[in-house]
Amino acid sequence: MGAKAARRRGVLDLEAQFAFFRSQHRHPVNAAAHALLTWPILFTNLLILHFLPLPSPVDPALALALVYAAAYLAVDRRAGALAGLLFVAAWAASAALAARLGFAASWRLVLATQLFCWTWQFLGHGLFEVRSRTDSEKFDSIPFPSPLAFSIIKIKLLAIDGSNADLDACVFNFSCRKQSLQKKGPTVSDLPQVFLMEPFLIFLQMLNKLFDYEPYPGFYKNVDKKVEADLRESRELKQRKTT
Repeated sequence: MGAKAARRRGVLDLEAQFAFFRSQHRHPVNAAAHALLTWPILFTNLLILHFLPLPSPVDPALALALVYAAAYLAVDRRAGALAGLLFVAAWAASAALAARLGFAASWRLVLATQLFCWTWQFLGHGLFEVRSRTDSEKFDSIPFPSPLAFSIIKIKLLAIDGSNADLDACVFNFSCRKQSLQKKGPTVSDLPQVFLMEPFLIFLQMLNKLFDYEPYPGFYKNVDKKVEADLRESRELKQRKTT
């Protein structure tokens, strides 16, 4: 989803958040990587927080679990309550594991888990994630060096021809391609929302697949409409840029 659509998304706007999540996880490998590896990342986050040198009454792991639980309860009382219970259970399990392993073994487990899970999540987005595009849109999704090399060749040919106007247009065309590439996928400003909401969106998706659950009637139909509207808007913007 583009940056403009992302700015319209509220943190607790469940339909918009789920539509954005769907648009960013279309490839089955990427979707599976996030479904399987997001919660282990959260669990190991809770695990390492038990070793922060804070005063005894303060429990940062419990505070983090309660923040997530409260956010999920705010967007959907039924699924949110269940997800909140899972977070509390994860906090209790992480506390027991931290007491059993100690810091020396815990930080190694956390490091190995985080490296493995984040690597696969980045690979899921960087290598496997493919959106539905026209042939011309697929050209825009080529990694950065390819349009750069293509533009350099065009610039050299136009420079030989002596057409400064065409040269300026070519440079502008390249800058538009670069901006288009940079806007694909989550931006830095999206990260707080992604870290907060993505575990619940994955949980909600699993509930739907296993039990046909939806927060309210028509939820997934509305999400589908938002995804289609975003894709249609993206195609129209690309068409206007090429004309």
